[in-house]
Amino acid sequence: EKVIETLVKNLQGSLVLSILSLKSCGLTENNVLTLLHAMKHMQSLKLLDISENSIGSDGTKELASHLKYGKNLIDFNIFGNNCQDDGIIAIIKAVKNHPKIQNLNIGMNDVTNKSSHYIEDLFHHKENLREFHCSLNFLGRAVTKILKEVAFNHSLKTLDLSYNNATESSIPPLLQVLKKNATLTDINFQGNQLPPVAGIKFKEIFRTRTTTNADKTQEKHKENETLLHFGLFHGNFIVASDIKVIETSLVDNRQNSGKKEYPYEPERLLPKYDTGVNKNSSNCVVS
Repeated sequence: EKVIETLVKNLQGSLVLSILSLKSCGLTENNVLTLLHAMKHMQSLKLLDISENSIGSDGTKELASHLKYGKNLIDFNIFGNNCQDDGIIAIIKAVKNHPKIQNLNIGMNDVTNKSSHYIEDLFHHKENLREFHCSLNFLGRAVTKILKEVAFNHSLKTLDLSYNNATESSIPPLLQVLKKNATLTDINFQGNQLPPVAGIKFKEIFRTRTTTNADKTQEKHKENETLLHFGLFHGNFIVASDIKVIETSLVDNRQNSGKKEYPYEPERLLPKYDTGVNKNSSNCVVS
């Protein structure tokens, strides 16, 4: 704790520091006040990553009440801090009222449906939200209501609701998101135990159809042409033939958007308990 305190105090006078990452540094509730005091003086700070520490619920609430100190903060990551619902609710309220924060990661914090209303409200009212990561939590059926708000959000680019026990109840609203939302380029919905019927329904959204116009010219189109990555197949029960249809369509979307290769690494979003062959599977989040 003394090392962290000394480090943060020495950084607080910096006028140009824009990125501060204290990931897995042993931060606790006791360090929060030191960090907040330093943030007051870090006027150029745009990214704050305090993921995988032990700030806890009380420390998180204290941090949330002073998040406004980071006046120019755009990206805030508090993944894996045992924040629990009370802490996360405080964070969501603070982010909602912060004029510049666009990217929020609250993954692996024991978030339940108690927080879902506040997440819905965030999507409904925050007009500059670009990325929302909430993997490895326990939202369950509350994911359904959250997706209904996402469908009509006009700013979100990246949505991560992987490993939240969403199950089949989330299929209809997720279909609505794929049909209605025109801004999302990344969706991670892995690990939600979706049944095989989900693949059948999703592939119809991405299937290319040919229609004949009044002047007898033919035109190809599909219901979703904006999504570039759909993390769906790990931890769900989607059959290979449906996977192939969707993946082929996503490649087409990327090419049409001018992206020949899409720099996305879904394997880095796998949970820590994953025992797959990928060496990077212990890295739980991509910011």
